[in-house]
Amino acid sequence: MSVLLKENTILDEVKEKSESFIHNEPLIDTYRKKEIDEYFQREMMNIELIKAEEKGGKNKAIFIAKNLKRSGLDNKFISEATGLSLDEIEYL
Repeated sequence: MSVLLKENTILDEVKEKSESFIHNEPLIDTYRKKEIDEYFQREMMNIELIKAEEKGGKNKAIFIAKNLKRSGLDNKFISEATGLSLDEIEYL
């Protein structure tokens, strides 16, 4: 490596630039902050997606329960089939 560095000055420049990046605390802090922000943004998006999926599942269960109830099926059966509580089904 030292032979290459002596023969090619561009490698010296690359080495200096990379070392300046490694030892540049404000630059590294900015990069770390960006990484942390991106991580938390991804996590919040995942949480919101999970909530939306849960809400969509609940809405689907309510829709099915309403249809089953209109068909005259027993509330206990509807509760077992949809996962909704008896109180939720009686409210429909």
